[in-house]
Amino acid sequence: MNLSIGTCSLFTSALILSGCATPPVLEQRLGQVLPNDASASYDAGSDTVTLGKGGASVILANNGTLGNAGDYQNPPGTSRLLYKTTASGKGNVFAFASDDTSLGLVGAIANRDAEVTVPTSGTAAFNGGYEGLIVRASDKNVVNGFTGTTCLLANFGASSISGSIINRTGLTPVMIPVAPLSASGVFGTVVTGGQFPGDPTAVGRVSGMFADVAGGEIVGVLQLDHFSSGQDYYEVGGFTTVAGAGVCP
Repeated sequence: MNLSIGTCSLFTSALILSGCATPPVLEQRLGQVLPNDASASYDAGSDTVTLGKGGASVILANNGTLGNAGDYQNPPGTSRLLYKTTASGKGNVFAFASDDTSLGLVGAIANRDAEVTVPTSGTAAFNGGYEGLIVRASDKNVVNGFTGTTCLLANFGASSISGSIINRTGLTPVMIPVAPLSASGVFGTVVTGGQFPGDPTAVGRVSGMFADVAGGEIVGVLQLDHFSSGQDYYEVGGFTTVAGAGVCP
């Protein structure tokens, strides 16, 4: 089944509920260069990922890990993809960039394949890692891969969620303001912070969703536009979190 994605000048974002799968698959996307027909998939048998656009695709081999994500490249420096899945296996995240002439992709995709029951009262903190790529806008080359820490606070009674992504190597924290949380466990909002040192601004967005039946996992993606030393950069990344103790800064 083809999933159609809407585009806008700053980012691409979609929430798609497919009636062709049981349980339904929910997908979210963010990206600066992410056309409708872009796709990413993982093959456990070969431990490879396939990054595609239309009829073109490249297969990326496991090149180790970055934080809690698998780090896939083919060849190193041309296409790079970070892949991680939740403990339940019901949610996963891809963050990628490719300067391959047939692809030219920069983006992040989160998926879930579980029905989700979101509580209607109480609060819960969700903690986990963050893995991201810094991509030079002019040629879509990855100039850095880095890690961070994600903390989200869900207020189920108010149907809202907020949080932060901190400990971002060489970058300032990203602050996630209070955002509406839908009955299906989906949220998205503009974020603040996240700058390079000396970079006056960073503009971007986060999208996330509960990923497992019990509502104990959240997956999400982040996209930021950076400007530093006269050049434009993109940041794309993803996070998986689990419910636990903690207070978000």
